[in-house]
Amino acid sequence: MKPVTPKDSLRIFIVEDHEAILKMLSGYLRARGHTVVSACDIGNARQSFPGGQWDLLICDKHLPDGDGWELLLEPTQVPEPPYRVAMSGAATDRDVETALIDGCHHLPKPFGIEQIDAIVKAATHRRAGLACGIPRSENV
Repeated sequence: MKPVTPKDSLRIFIVEDHEAILKMLSGYLRARGHTVVSACDIGNARQSFPGGQWDLLICDKHLPDGDGWELLLEPTQVPEPPYRVAMSGAATDRDVETALIDGCHHLPKPFGIEQIDAIVKAATHRRAGLACGIPRSENV
């Protein structure tokens, strides 16, 4: 997949405490042409998130200072909330069901780059006002 044009660039916020995953996701998305800001816990995320309008919020469930999915569900002060992705390697069926009911996409760990590309595509379509489902694919 080729990099996006500045017009199509998303503002992406990632909350993940595993440094390797955070570096991989941030690096890949920046290389695609997106603006990426990250935090490693809920406290830092809450300080950073209200200051900007994000197109895509990807948040891990298990963070050192609490349940990251609560962050996904917090009301925002912006008119259009971001496309929200709940990420976890140890989510229960109930966790996944709750995320989906609350309007979040669930990204299981481990995940493949094609799943990230599908999420970015869905967030891009949502920002443009189009409906777009994310196809399910096998974990890599």
